[in-house]
Amino acid sequence: MKKRFGRVAFFMILFGFSGFVLVDTLWATAPQVAAGMNHTLALKSDGTLWAWGYNVSGQLGDGTTTQRNSPVHIGSDNKWVSISAGGYHTLALKSDGTLWAWGQNNNGQLGDGTSTQRNSPVQTSTFRVLRRQWKK
Repeated sequence: MKKRFGRVAFFMILFGFSGFVLVDTLWATAPQVAAGMNHTLALKSDGTLWAWGYNVSGQLGDGTTTQRNSPVHIGSDNKWVSISAGGYHTLALKSDGTLWAWGQNNNGQLGDGTSTQRNSPVQTSTFRVLRRQWKK
């Protein structure tokens, strides 16, 4: 039964809203959610990464510093497996073990060897996570 309805969109009534909103069921099975100071990220079960909220330091990773009041898809990749949000920066792992970072970097928190703010994901130096084999 779950497989039959797994990717079927459904309607949901939101409190304080008198209409219906179409909700993607992939959100219901999102493997991870992370929250920073004023931004939020979600990793969907299909490996795509989504972000929303305050974006003054590029911490959403969408290439801008524009605040987003609803989720925006970060890049076109679907190989994300883990996410973590700092105050004004974000880190994420891909299935190949590479570590990516973006956002505020005034103290070198992105680990890319600079103190340059990044508005889009950048791979950190040559760091690779080798402790775990990720499934595709």
